[in-house]
Amino acid sequence: MKRIKKKQDDNTIDEEITGEIEKVLVGRENLSKLIAEKADSELAELGMQLIDVQLRRISYEASVESKVYERMISERKRIASKIRSIGSGEKAKIEGRLEKDLRRIESESYKKAQLIKGRADAKASAIYAKVFSKDPKFYEFMKSMEAYGKSIKED
Repeated sequence: MKRIKKKQDDNTIDEEITGEIEKVLVGRENLSKLIAEKADSELAELGMQLIDVQLRRISYEASVESKVYERMISERKRIASKIRSIGSGEKAKIEGRLEKDLRRIESESYKKAQLIKGRADAKASAIYAKVFSKDPKFYEFMKSMEAYGKSIKED
């Protein structure tokens, strides 16, 4: 059984990746115990005691060996796929947060730019109003010049 620990919002979450892994019914340890128990009863008659049995290598028939390897490969592929899917999920979360932060920053920047532009326009309007209120004839002259400029550009 493999365990993966991932960090999320300062809480450690243990997620077990097990699923379809077949449970081994006998295994090396149990097989060693079975051999030791059977041999111990027969060796007791001879006045001997078996202390430990260790298996160094297990050889399978060719047909069984290929099935064992295929099962091992498929289990490893399934575990790798599960880990990749967890990684893809984390990637999507990170990209989502990034996109959200980017939109927030752009929105705040646009708001600040519009405020600065609005203040500048208000200040310019105040300056024009002050200048034109002192000399109304100058205002009329400027407006006629703007009209001439626009008509010349159109031709």
